[in-house]
Amino acid sequence: MPVAAITPSGNVTTCNSSQLLNAATGVGFSYQWRLNSNNISGATADNYTASISGNYDVVVTLSGCSATSSPTVLTLGTGSPQITANGSTNICAGANVALSAPAGASSYQWYRNNVALGTAVNQNYYASSAGQYYCKVTGTCSGNSNVIVISVNNNPAPTISSSTALSFCAPGYVTLTANTFTGVNYQWQFNSVDIPGATSQSYNATQAGGYRVIQTANGCSKSKTVSVKNATSVTAQIHTNDQTTLCSPTGTVNMELVNPIPGYSYQWQKNGTDIINETSSTYAATSSGSYTCKVSASCGTTISNAIPVSIGSFSASVLPAGTVTICTGASVVLSASTGTGFTYQWKNNGVNINGETSPTLTVNTAGSYSVYMTSPCGNATSNVVTVNSATVSAVISPSGTATICAGHVFHLSVTSNPVYTYQWYRNNVALNGAVNSSCNVTSAGTYYAIVSLNGICPVTTSNLVLTVINNPTPTITASGPTTICTGQDVVLSTNSWPGVVYQWTKNSIDIVGETGTSYSANTTGGYRVRQTGNGCSKLSPLVQVKVNPCRIAGEPDVFETEYALTVFPNPVLQDATITISSDLTVDNGNLLIYDVLGNCVQRIEHLQSNSLDFNKENLKPGIYFVYFTNGDGFKLTSKFIIQ
Repeated sequence: MPVAAITPSGNVTTCNSSQLLNAATGVGFSYQWRLNSNNISGATADNYTASISGNYDVVVTLSGCSATSSPTVLTLGTGSPQITANGSTNICAGANVALSAPAGASSYQWYRNNVALGTAVNQNYYASSAGQYYCKVTGTCSGNSNVIVISVNNNPAPTISSSTALSFCAPGYVTLTANTFTGVNYQWQFNSVDIPGATSQSYNATQAGGYRVIQTANGCSKSKTVSVKNATSVTAQIHTNDQTTLCSPTGTVNMELVNPIPGYSYQWQKNGTDIINETSSTYAATSSGSYTCKVSASCGTTISNAIPVSIGSFSASVLPAGTVTICTGASVVLSASTGTGFTYQWKNNGVNINGETSPTLTVNTAGSYSVYMTSPCGNATSNVVTVNSATVSAVISPSGTATICAGHVFHLSVTSNPVYTYQWYRNNVALNGAVNSSCNVTSAGTYYAIVSLNGICPVTTSNLVLTVINNPTPTITASGPTTICTGQDVVLSTNSWPGVVYQWTKNSIDIVGETGTSYSANTTGGYRVRQTGNGCSKLSPLVQVKVNPCRIAGEPDVFETEYALTVFPNPVLQDATITISSDLTVDNGNLLIYDVLGNCVQRIEHLQSNSLDFNKENLKPGIYFVYFTNGDGFKLTSKFIIQ
């Protein structure tokens, strides 16, 4: 049997011109609205807006079975104005609900807790604060409306605390914990996406990103987000709440890492040496020493601060120990051993320094410093630290500017002192190995030196700007072969550039008067040209000239004859014709070609003609001789040149 009911029900009087009626709903229900027991045409939905006063009911049918609701007696246009809420009147903090007054009035004024809301003068008002609301309506059906009570659920603001820092690297993680209150439920998110099953108060974050907790209670939700980052390094700090100086030899000092990150590895150390099997985040020291903890993860390893522990004994010491050298105007901090209940009195040359009673002393003058210390375990005077004051003096020589010729060495020096250390620079780059008081250089640039006392009190000298003059390199070009015959010469020419002056030399001796761009050599020797310009000189590479008598070795003298042997063209560029007088028999004749050293370089045998073609082939440029002999023992010779 279907359920038939109307909301609102009973007697309803409103000054509105219409009223929305709602039927109870259900799967498969059909509806027929009636006015005064008569069907209203087309009114078959689960709601109906009535605009006429009368008795309204609804017939609900399901699977052939019908039920009729109790009537709602509706009176429109009379009584006081009625306001309605478009939604629940129990809202969450930050939300609102729309309140509506009857339409068609000439003016509206909304009130909260009997106080007029200044600018709330429209038909609708959006209420976001708890209180009692009504509207004063002017016009048809004037007056104060009914009251609607709005309540606001304001859950506590979410907070997230972390067990450690929010930045870490693998294999670490951080435990995030939200605050709690009665009835709250949790949902954790990573980068705004729900984490399945993460509905507890705490969550272990193992990777970088944004983590949010959504807290829901009383039908309302609030959220809080924190950012977890990948660390680029490891940090480590250790702490103790115990006294670190104990007179009893059986004392214990308990130490712990501050905010240890789960997953990191730990190694406790005493005096810089690993303590076997001590790899937790806590350690109990039972002997005197300086304790640290080495913390490691994928992004690095670091050593924590040190906690000095004195158990069953007391010693007074100052660091740095020995002799300390400071620069004039600088200072050094001397640090005494520390412990609970210690007192201090610093001394210079054995005399108390007024007012200096802290564990450290800043020293800026030379002297012998110590500290007298008292402790629960005894009193003592520390070791003596000798402080020397030094001034470094550094003057470069020469300074300013200088010029050298290419290939020459320039000598630089600074103030020399056996206790000084040096580093030379060129164009602000340290010169490798240039760590003495002097430096030989060959390149142009800006030079200076930094002089120090083993790295302290550094002083930078003034600059020396060195210019290097690099003239063009001299060259020599020969007009022909440099091996020639007696009575011949070869012209040697050199390159030229503006302002250059020349001097030719033979066997490293200047040739008097030979200062032009060329020189004709006709004697054996080694020739160079020295070019001078811009105050600098350069020598060309050596050119060796050799002069020979040019007689064909091993051949008899050839006498003058009326017959001729010619080579044309002469000089020979590539091809030539060798011609023997036509009236001379060449049967079984031979031609031999010699160079100026008498070497036979080509042989042509069994001539058949008085004229034959000649190709220089692979013969080098120079002077050559052609020699003819025939079967009758007749001989001819001729000289020619190959270019």
